[in-house]
Amino acid sequence: MAPFFVFIIFIMMPVMRYLLFLLLSFPCLAVTELSSSPEKNEPELSADSKYQLAKIEELLDFGAPDLALHFIKTNQPEFTEASLNEWLVWEEKRISLLEKMEDWQQIFERISGQRTLWQPGSLSVELKNQFIGKQIEASLQINKPEQAMSLLRDELWSGNVVVSQIEEWRRLIIRSYLDLGLTADAQSAMRSYHLDYGQDRLVTDQWLLLQSQILIDSGYASRAIKLLEDKKAPALQAQLLLAKLKAKSVSSDKVEKQARKQLKKARKDQRAQSIYWYIILRAAVVQQDYLVQVEAVENLLELKAEKYLRTVFSQVDSDVSADALWDSYLQAGLHLSNQFKLLRGDDGSWYVKANQLAKKKPRQARILFAFLALNGHDDAHRKSSFERLAGLLEKRKKGLEIIYRLFMEAGQITSLDIIPESIRYTLVDYALSHANLKIAATLMAGLAQPPEGKDNFDWNLRRSRILVLGGQYQEATDILIQMISRRKQLKEIQVDQYLQVVFDLQNVQAHDQALKAFKVLEQYPLSKKVERELAFWKAESYQALNDHQQAAWLFLKSAQPIEEEIDPWYHTSIFKAAEAMGKAGLIRDAREQFIKLLRITASEARKAVIRQRLQQLRLQQSHKLGESAE
Repeated sequence: MAPFFVFIIFIMMPVMRYLLFLLLSFPCLAVTELSSSPEKNEPELSADSKYQLAKIEELLDFGAPDLALHFIKTNQPEFTEASLNEWLVWEEKRISLLEKMEDWQQIFERISGQRTLWQPGSLSVELKNQFIGKQIEASLQINKPEQAMSLLRDELWSGNVVVSQIEEWRRLIIRSYLDLGLTADAQSAMRSYHLDYGQDRLVTDQWLLLQSQILIDSGYASRAIKLLEDKKAPALQAQLLLAKLKAKSVSSDKVEKQARKQLKKARKDQRAQSIYWYIILRAAVVQQDYLVQVEAVENLLELKAEKYLRTVFSQVDSDVSADALWDSYLQAGLHLSNQFKLLRGDDGSWYVKANQLAKKKPRQARILFAFLALNGHDDAHRKSSFERLAGLLEKRKKGLEIIYRLFMEAGQITSLDIIPESIRYTLVDYALSHANLKIAATLMAGLAQPPEGKDNFDWNLRRSRILVLGGQYQEATDILIQMISRRKQLKEIQVDQYLQVVFDLQNVQAHDQALKAFKVLEQYPLSKKVERELAFWKAESYQALNDHQQAAWLFLKSAQPIEEEIDPWYHTSIFKAAEAMGKAGLIRDAREQFIKLLRITASEARKAVIRQRLQQLRLQQSHKLGESAE
């Protein structure tokens, strides 16, 4: 049965929910009380581990967390009984670094993968619980509360949880309920927690936020105000403003003004900016001020604020998203159409008015363009409106972030075909700058013509290379073949650039496609040097495809010297030809090539390698004779 389906049954069946209530009310039912693990001494690390861990600390001080993580992945020992203590030091370093990088998805996947390696008794229950606690927290951070609840349920009912862990996990259950929108269950679990541990058990900012969220969502905003009064942390101050807005103890206009005042003080603190823009948004919704809603959501998308906002407020996802911004544009567009007396269907008037507003009131212009892009009757006006909207957004400091999200994450954009080519070029550049090669390849696939001012040859090379990197090898090859098939000639630099992309195909082991691309190139007049090199690279692909006879022939062809000069290329090609012959079972021919090479090689080190290959051929021949004798 699928875990999610099991989870749904678990939270919905009355008997099971009652049992969970008992579980939360009486910790002794949830755990087998275990003695704390003995105080552990610092594990003795190898000299290499000490050196590498010190290097990682230096990299973190230098502000290079990605490189530090690379060193951890490269140097961390495997999980075995013998290396357990050393593995733990590395693993704690890895998880700690991923937490600082806020890469919660990787934390979840890492712990999930490692749990399959843990044998019974290999880790203390306490240590195992700590790792699982991190996995549960990661599930909540990536907005998968049902996954978190499933993990919590399995572990609590396993009876294999230390007492010190149960309190923390009960708080995670409360948070999971809240994230699932089960406010009544969250409130019940909170009440049970307070009965067991007391009202003043925990006074951290995160716990206060959780309590206030439940109170606000349960309709007790006035109680949340009392809980949050005099608290200094920005997140708690923002939650207090939201509580006042919900309790209607302060007007929405005043809440917005207070939030804007705090926003000015938070210019260097992106998290604080996020929470105050969110309060401005919520106040604007109450006021039905659609222009301010657009302003707030645009800023929140620029800040990529959703992940952090979820830890402070509930119901963030419906308020802050690409779809929410399109909806805000549409609502604001209807409002402005009344103000400017614009009629639905009169695309020309909308477009003219938007252009008039573009310089002095760009937000209003963006709203009109967005409305027209989705609702215009004329294809040309819709296309131009999309382009003008993107152009105005691009002028913002982080406008590319908004453009990308509007066109790649929104339900309103149902197909890439809707997106004008000029915007797709922009999206390709954005995706590449964020190392999202698959998205870049998808966007690039249908863009046959280069953007204005770009060379067609260079553009298609770029298309092909991106498709290779995105794993679309056949599509990349098709572009390579098409881009030179109709040309009368190729410049030397174009040949070199073309070959670089074919080498990319070889590097990803797409040798059939690489050979097709080489074949098309051979129809053009090429210099002797290029012909020689081309034979070598083709031989490499045939070798990889286990066609050793064809590879041997091409390596021999590549060995033919230019102007009868024996050069290093000749030596390498003959050596490779001899190896290919040996793999093809042509032992006599292979020996002849190696002996020829031995006579002209000056380097003693190279001679030693050739003699070794000759010895291997003798052994291969002896083995072959032995088989035939049998």
